Amino acid sequence: KNVDGGKKLLYGTLEADVADNTTVSVGAIWQDVKSVLSRGLPTWADGTLIQLPRSAMPVLHWNRQRMETRDYFAELEHRFANQAVLKATVRRTERTNDGKYTDPTPPDATGWMTGLTSSAFERKDTDTSGDLYFNTPLHWGGRTHNLLLGTDWRETRALAHYAPYPGPPTGRINLFDPDPHAIAEPSFNMNANLGDTTTKAHGAYGQLRVKVLDALTLIGGGRLSWWKSAGESWGVKSNYKASSEFTPYAAAVYQLAPSLSAYGSYSQIFKPQNSRTVGGDQIKPRTGAQIEFGLKGEAMDGKLQYSAAVFRITDQNRAMADPANQGFSIASGKVRSQGFETEVRGRLTPNWQLTAGYAYTTTKYLVGTTAQQERDWRAFCA
Repeated sequence: KNVDGGKKLLYGTLEADVADNTTVSVGAIWQDVKSVLSRGLPTWADGTLIQLPRSAMPVLHWNRQRMETRDYFAELEHRFANQAVLKATVRRTERTNDGKYTDPTPPDATGWMTGLTSSAFERKDTDTSGDLYFNTPLHWGGRTHNLLLGTDWRETRALAHYAPYPGPPTGRINLFDPDPHAIAEPSFNMNANLGDTTTKAHGAYGQLRVKVLDALTLIGGGRLSWWKSAGESWGVKSNYKASSEFTPYAAAVYQLAPSLSAYGSYSQIFKPQNSRTVGGDQIKPRTGAQIEFGLKGEAMDGKLQYSAAVFRITDQNRAMADPANQGFSIASGKVRSQGFETEVRGRLTPNWQLTAGYAYTTTKYLVGTTAQQERDWRAFCA
């Protein structure tokens, strides 16, 4: 109800063999999406969920969003006689994103939401990146191993105008019977705030796969990263940089049967963020680790694939909205997520495939504010 939209997409690629073992590809993608920008559904004042039909969507007639993307890319791939591959890729993406929205509030016992606030924004993001890697088989001990080495870089700029609600909130909406014309569109001042952030990053990565036994493969690798950003938002300037940050990765795969393998993996997390606190400080990068164990297999000559895994992720410093200061962020503390997931995929006929899965996750704050520590989400999906 009150939700509509549309999407237009054009794309094209051109590929040519400039030599016997060298291929060049170029392409472009244009996409224009028009939709309604929804800020989600509220809860009751005590935080419990409200039983609503799937069609419930308390949006106003002027709540809109338009996203336009232009993407250009070029690739060069050279294949060596020993099956090694050298590949270089460059990409340029330009995005605009304009929207107007209203934030829902906890309703009273009869479903009326009051104290509603609205905002609008106009964003323009540009992203230029490049990647170069060399992937080669290695032969020793009577077995074939693999080495991957690469380097990449990226530069992004995010330019945005934000318009907060121009005055005291007016009007109200009934969550159970929303009227899209209940509140007239405000006169937004798009120059109320300018956000301008430039981020530059580059790094080197590598991976070595060693087949120590016919049934056992060990995998090790990592990435060395450099990152820096500088920007301004709500009149507050900030900058941050990280140098020579190493994030390792290790895994083992054991073939239990010709069509069944068990694996275990460990990886560290390092993800810089552009969010800022009200004092102007940059939120520190997200850090943490992930451990996973699982099984993967297939049957019926590959017509059926199945997998099962258990995992644990620890994550800290993830930026979240500052509830006391609009437009700023706070670090969410240390969070642990763990659970399991399963999936089965099968080919019923040459034209039909069926996929079914189940995942269970528990998330708990280990370090954070009292309110954060009291939360314990359990999410199910099938």
